[in-house]
Amino acid sequence: MKLFELIPSNGIGLYLGAGMGLGYYQPYDEVFATFAGNIGSYVILGPIQVGLDWRPEWNFFNTPGNDLTFNLALSGRLVFGR
Repeated sequence: MKLFELIPSNGIGLYLGAGMGLGYYQPYDEVFATFAGNIGSYVILGPIQVGLDWRPEWNFFNTPGNDLTFNLALSGRLVFGR
């Protein structure tokens, strides 16, 4: 969920966000839950949006030895109706 757009520009963006997650970890046969912050950027190149996100996650429910993680993601999306 995007909370705050830092650079409100046409075709380029830098934003802050937050979210929660729920998942299943098969080796331990357990369900887990996370809370995550999100710092991201994107650029729109024609019909394609390319983004880079950094997402620190705090694992607060059934987390076997992994309470805090830091994830980095590169994404590509097709943009419709812009």
